[in-house]
Amino acid sequence: MAAGFLPCSHFSFPDIGSISAKTVYLWRSLSTFFNAIKISIHMGRGDARTKRGKISRGSHGKSRPKLEKIKTVLKKQAAAAN
Repeated sequence: MAAGFLPCSHFSFPDIGSISAKTVYLWRSLSTFFNAIKISIHMGRGDARTKRGKISRGSHGKSRPKLEKIKTVLKKQAAAAN
C-alpha cells in the first residue's frame, strides 16, 4: 500500500475478530471521506472548469471565452476610451 492511501469500503481486514466494530466503522468512514476528496480535486483535461478541460470538451465559458466575445469586449473598451 502506498503512503497516505486509505482503502475504500470494500477493503477486507485480515483478522476482523481483533478489531472492534467502532474502529472498523471509523476506518471505513474516513476512507470514504478521503476518496471523495480525491475525486473532487480533479483538475486538468477532465475538469470542465479549467481551460484545458474546455479545450478537450470543445466548449466555451468563463475560463475559455469565444473569440467573438473577446473581440466584442475589446471594441467596447476601445469605444469607452475614445
